[in-house]
Amino acid sequence: MILKGSNSWLIVFVGPQASGKTTQAKPLQTMLKSNGASARVTRLVYYTLFHMYFIRFSGILCRLFSKKCVMVKFYEDLPPRLSPSPEMLRRLFWLLVVLYILGLFISFLKLRFLNIFSSILIEDEGFVFKQLADLLYLARRAGLKTKDLSVKASDLSTFALSIFIKLLFGTLSSINSRMVVVHLKAEPECLKPRFRTRAHIELPQYLAFQESVYREMIRRPLCFKKVLEIDACRSTGEVRQRIIDGLRDLLTGEILERKGLCNPSDV
Repeated sequence: MILKGSNSWLIVFVGPQASGKTTQAKPLQTMLKSNGASARVTRLVYYTLFHMYFIRFSGILCRLFSKKCVMVKFYEDLPPRLSPSPEMLRRLFWLLVVLYILGLFISFLKLRFLNIFSSILIEDEGFVFKQLADLLYLARRAGLKTKDLSVKASDLSTFALSIFIKLLFGTLSSINSRMVVVHLKAEPECLKPRFRTRAHIELPQYLAFQESVYREMIRRPLCFKKVLEIDACRSTGEVRQRIIDGLRDLLTGEILERKGLCNPSDV
């Protein structure tokens, strides 16, 4: 596989839980190294660290103001837990967005740092794609209206969310030409057998929402120039070969054409 230019590349795997992101990322790293490339699998998503602090903080508030909290189910295999009501979450949402912005900054800082040592970084946790999907899912639960990944600022929470989306796509545009998105698509039915090895199984409605955000991000006017759409329901070996063949084409200049999704005037 030939990588043109001296700048570093970022390969981002996106897809639902159990679609095989990590399963495919590690062999890809091995293959690239065997071809003389300096490759590293890493996770650049650091919003989850601050998200957990927010969860703990909201948990304290729920213990103090139990009437403002409700039982919410977050995982298929776990019982519901006490969580802020939509009204309470909306009031606190600006704080969550600030923490996500901090996580976004740390993620890109880590990206720049690792670029010093590795010419190819492989992100196997969805990078900012998953970050935006998670935040918008919580925004929907808080009653904040979003449409086509845009938000009309009407209060502090919606203003903060609109700023975050602009920052996210602004930072993505700075690395867009050196990034490949490997979108592993899979229907819930074919993923069910794989869930048996998972500690926590994400809700079907969340997985469907997450996929809709991924599709919308890829279709944005920013227009990701290098995108691989892979059917993750196929065998592990077949998916791996399709990824390798697709990357070989993309990274040697044969850009995947996505008719109707990218207008040259949008780039």
